[in-house]
Amino acid sequence: MEQNKKILFVDDDENVLDAMKRNLRRAFDVHTAAGGEAGLRVIQESGPFAVVVSDMSMPGMDGAAFLAKVCELAPDTVRIMLTGQADLHNAMAAVNEGNIFRFVTKPADPKIMARAMKAAFDQYQLITAERNLLEETLNASVQVLVDMLSITNPAAFSQTMRVKDLTMRLAERLELKDRWQLELAALLSQLGAVTVPVETMSRYLSGSRLSEHEQKMIEEHPAVAGRLIASIPRLEDVARIVKHQQRAAGPVEYTAELDKNDLVKCGAHVLRAAIDFDMLMAQGMSRAQAMMSMQTRQDTYHPRVLTALGHVDIQERKDAVKVVRVPELCNGMVLAEDVKSRNGVLIVTRGQKVTDTLRRCLENNYIQSNIPDMIRVCST
Repeated sequence: MEQNKKILFVDDDENVLDAMKRNLRRAFDVHTAAGGEAGLRVIQESGPFAVVVSDMSMPGMDGAAFLAKVCELAPDTVRIMLTGQADLHNAMAAVNEGNIFRFVTKPADPKIMARAMKAAFDQYQLITAERNLLEETLNASVQVLVDMLSITNPAAFSQTMRVKDLTMRLAERLELKDRWQLELAALLSQLGAVTVPVETMSRYLSGSRLSEHEQKMIEEHPAVAGRLIASIPRLEDVARIVKHQQRAAGPVEYTAELDKNDLVKCGAHVLRAAIDFDMLMAQGMSRAQAMMSMQTRQDTYHPRVLTALGHVDIQERKDAVKVVRVPELCNGMVLAEDVKSRNGVLIVTRGQKVTDTLRRCLENNYIQSNIPDMIRVCST
């Protein structure tokens, strides 16, 4: 991963900004802004920055207020304050409150500033290392679980990628934080279906009537998934979102505002709506019909989520369909039809993207003459 070497210096004194740029431009990608308001615009337009350095005493928005805003906009960014002796007490208070990583007194000696920059970049690497681990290593581990679900219960997996896409569109529309956790929750939302017979899951997804015992299995699978996911370090909140996906809202005990700070409750609301909407569409309803059906059950869904769902773009696949032999399947192709064994057992559902695992499964069935030689696919 390319190292972020971007620094932003904010000061109302152009001479100070020019000096910082001259002294550090060989080692870093240096940006400058004259004042706090300008600095916020630069962060929004040109971020993320590894380090932001701000003068304490500036007209309008002082350094403490500016860096507090930076913390909200870019919490990973390391924040340093430049201060004169007269502002030393206020600068130390900002450090003690946890808003500032370090302060440097003015006039800033180039050697002291260079050491401060090194410490700041080391801190930035520590901050981002854990996130990189979660996003890369955990995503790869999760993909293994998802691949296993695609093989053991293709009916359940059929909606996983669609639900993930819709969930992330909703999260963006609602401006939710920690979207990576919600994305993982969507990917793993059907993991508990490994305990549900394929035939039962197929009938449930098609809207067919289930027996009391089958209905109980469906109701229990989110809790099963929650227990499985909870055993993975750092995914405790993801496990809770998945566990509560079927009873996200319950009785109307919430206000019209969505508590975005409650990751689990908010995520469960979004996931519940995405799953149910996808099921209604998969059962043949139009978008308008699906929305109307959900709106008649407003005690089940959060009103803000329903409103967002009504404005999310639903992209339909319009790729050209072609027919290929099983040995010619390539990663990235999308199955345009269900693949069933010669005696009618569902092997893989349409809509799945071909991966190494899925291709090996189909090739093994092909070698055993268990599936047809030709499969209809869409190229991506």
